[in-house]
Amino acid sequence: MSEDRSAIYKIRWEILIMAVALVLSALVVLAIPSDFSQRLVEQRTEEESKNKTAELEEQVDFNESESTRVVTKP
Repeated sequence: MSEDRSAIYKIRWEILIMAVALVLSALVVLAIPSDFSQRLVEQRTEEESKNKTAELEEQVDFNESESTRVVTKP
């Protein structure tokens, strides 16, 4: 009878260990993609800000070249 109880307790511990391992695996699976997505979003926003800065610099350069241009009348 005590052997039956020890076998049941052993099975319960194995089930508990498997459940904990499953929960930890699920947390890892959920955490990695969100971190990866967050990194992609940060990179995208950084690239967009660089592109906007470059466009503004080009506009400023164009406006400066237009303002320094001398128009002569024929």
